[in-house]
Amino acid sequence: MEMDDAHLPVPSLLALGNEDALPTLPRGSRKLKGLHTLRHVHLVRGNTVIQEIERLTQLRKLGVVGINKENGPAFCSAISKLTQLESLSVRAGGEAGLRGCLDQGTSSSTSSPPENLQSLKLEGKLGELPQWIGKLQNLVKLRLWWTELDEADAAIKVLGALPSLAILGLWSDSFRVWVVCFNFRRREQQEATAVLFPSLRVRG
Repeated sequence: MEMDDAHLPVPSLLALGNEDALPTLPRGSRKLKGLHTLRHVHLVRGNTVIQEIERLTQLRKLGVVGINKENGPAFCSAISKLTQLESLSVRAGGEAGLRGCLDQGTSSSTSSPPENLQSLKLEGKLGELPQWIGKLQNLVKLRLWWTELDEADAAIKVLGALPSLAILGLWSDSFRVWVVCFNFRRREQQEATAVLFPSLRVRG
């Protein structure tokens, strides 16, 4: 149903229900310029849905499911334009998971992640961290589910360099290895060695 004009109140949150029901954005969603929160959006319709999301320039919280190699480049490009985005949740289903989905597209999409992003949740096989995660200077909370990262030491080095990361949740099969070593160093003890996880408060 087409959404009508200015007489209707503008919602700040749109939650589209059960992820398994493949909810998509209703027609006319692009008119909701003031929308702050959008949850449980399935990208089953590919670029059509992503184009709608890209126009919601005031979004602060976004949750999507169904990302794949086909719609991944457009999605990366879209979130790079959401300059107000503070919270992002991305879930992939199926055996392929998130592999090759989050580091594709134009160079601008990978080199310019949302600068204000404070919370990131990734669920699905990744193999390796997207390159832009290392540029999230304001990221406070990161949670990984079923990501099966191959190189634990490399991933810990990237995450440990995030200056604002305070909450790190490593859930089922975040890494392919059973044991992951965290080496916390104090600057006064080893000044030549970079401090890992300088702001970390919670690890689970």
